[in-house]
Amino acid sequence: MDGEDLANNDREEITHEEKEIAHEEFLEQNDSDEFLDEFGCSVCLLVAVQPTSLTCGHTFCRICLAKWYLTSKKKQCPLCGQAYQGHPQINIHIKNMSARLYPKQMKEREKLLELSLEDKTILQRFDKEILNKRPDRKTVGAFCLGITLTLLVFTSAYLTWFWQFSDIHSFTAKPVQFWKPSDVKDWLDDLSWTTEYIHNDIQNNIDGNILLAMDELSLLQHFNVSEPLYQKALLSAISKLKEQGVKMPSTLWEYTGLFPGRCLFLVYGLKEYPRFMILYTWMYFYDDLFLPIMKTAAKSTDTADDMNTSDWIKCLLYVLVSPHWLTFMVAYQMTSHHRLTLLIVVINAALNQILEIPWILFFFRNNNWEQRNIITSTMRYGLQLLLAFMTMITWPVIPQFVCDIILYSVLYLRPGYVFLTLYRKWKQHNNPQWIAQ
Repeated sequence: MDGEDLANNDREEITHEEKEIAHEEFLEQNDSDEFLDEFGCSVCLLVAVQPTSLTCGHTFCRICLAKWYLTSKKKQCPLCGQAYQGHPQINIHIKNMSARLYPKQMKEREKLLELSLEDKTILQRFDKEILNKRPDRKTVGAFCLGITLTLLVFTSAYLTWFWQFSDIHSFTAKPVQFWKPSDVKDWLDDLSWTTEYIHNDIQNNIDGNILLAMDELSLLQHFNVSEPLYQKALLSAISKLKEQGVKMPSTLWEYTGLFPGRCLFLVYGLKEYPRFMILYTWMYFYDDLFLPIMKTAAKSTDTADDMNTSDWIKCLLYVLVSPHWLTFMVAYQMTSHHRLTLLIVVINAALNQILEIPWILFFFRNNNWEQRNIITSTMRYGLQLLLAFMTMITWPVIPQFVCDIILYSVLYLRPGYVFLTLYRKWKQHNNPQWIAQ
């Protein structure tokens, strides 16, 4: 029995050796290169050693994939550029098939990989960075930015709805003829110096029509206004009501409700092209906007004659050199009335002025006129102005709700955008050309 067992074992060994020889002869007789497309690396074009397959279907040597990742720092396929997630593993099926189809080449490549200390270090770094890699900063930043923009847009839409249907908006839009005694009371309250006559208004039940029909005798009878100076002041205010037909705005929100298109144009223009906007107010709104802004900047008195030459020169320098600082000073002096909103305007003006300073320094210090891109900058500036004018022309046909959303979005979202732009510029401060970008 022992002899028979030994004979059978020898016969099995011979049969196994014959199978291997036959398999090698088959591979030599057939062109095995036709399988290289499926089992080869798409980078080195050799048989893939430690073959690693990605989600896109391409297979690479693990060392080739590691070198690509450490060079590009991107989790993307080297061939098609499709991104992959997680930690790619060795494809055991392709490895086993490659070992059967290319036994000699696989042994040689694996032996070289084992002997190369540099390749081992690269693979260790690749595995360590992939496993310890934190979420992409750009992805996280985009996600946080999306959440922030969504909240801000929702806030702007809510503010639009609130002011659109609030009593303030309806009061400024209501004609004087339809005023109730409570509206007359609110109007007298806004004049501040007529508080002692409000009680008389309530007692006499004075509405809008009665208010418009009043003269000096009526003021004495209904409001008990005996002083001539107060009579003239109150009659002048009633005369303005007759001319305008509605209550003139006394607060920021009333002004926005009465002149939405003008406010949208000013808010957007003072942020994007403040010098042109100041010139525009000088041409078309001299008494309403330009002169009060200049007097506020010069800290002058209420009469235009008190602004001397030095005040005008100082204002002109502000307009030419630092127009955002001009906006800053005007808004800062009004923060006591509209604290939150004007504080946002103040912050935005300060950030815009800081952002503009490097550009001014680059423009005047750089001797290379080609780098200044004057023609390109002028064309871009002209396109922005054209877009603003088209918006101002077409805003009457745009729904009021949409105009209000744009207004509040520019007012409240713009500081965040300017801050991010300033932060990116600050991160690029090691680059000598950062101020030109």
